[in-house]
Amino acid sequence: MEGFQLEISKRAEIAPSTTKRLRREGKIPAIVYHRGEESVPGFVGYKEFVRLAEQAKSSQVFTFKSEEPKFNGQSALVRDIQKDHLSGKVLHVDFQALKDDEQIRVTVPLRYIGDAYGVKTEGGMLAIHTHELTVSCFPKDIPLVVEVDITPLKINTHFHASDLSLASGVHLIAGREEEPLVSIVAMKEEEAAAAATTAAPAAAAAAPAAAKATAKK
Repeated sequence: MEGFQLEISKRAEIAPSTTKRLRREGKIPAIVYHRGEESVPGFVGYKEFVRLAEQAKSSQVFTFKSEEPKFNGQSALVRDIQKDHLSGKVLHVDFQALKDDEQIRVTVPLRYIGDAYGVKTEGGMLAIHTHELTVSCFPKDIPLVVEVDITPLKINTHFHASDLSLASGVHLIAGREEEPLVSIVAMKEEEAAAAATTAAPAAAAAAPAAAKATAKK
């Protein structure tokens, strides 16, 4: 798959004073790592990274552009983004370098499409259990999104990971085949649950008032 182009430079020093200076200059300290190899510190432009990250899916592959031979042309996944807990500003990014001949586990977003028969015809309700799925594949086969066609789903039925039609080269993680992704449940069950959820706080709020009324008598 085609990756987003991202300018990256090697970082000679990793001292706290250096990272603070980089942030003041509008740059984000980063680290590029791969299993069994020494991690390489670098930095990327703040505005460029944030712009691309806002457009990217969780499985988006980035391709580095750099004067540093170690980085230039390297493809990578964003594995972690550290943010300031108050401002939300990006403080640090971890990239995992990819190798064309090495399979990798990656979490891919799910996109539910179609109108479920159980909702449209039988009056059921759609219950989504997850919005992402972990798969294994070579970098060239990493999907940006996996579509789940819920059209045939009837009431009281489930769509499992094993029901997916994955692209060639993309595999489910062993042991996760029977993981339910989405279900169609009877509306009355949902209504009962909603009523119970609503009634509990109401009853709790009414109890003190009832107690006061009894005391006055």
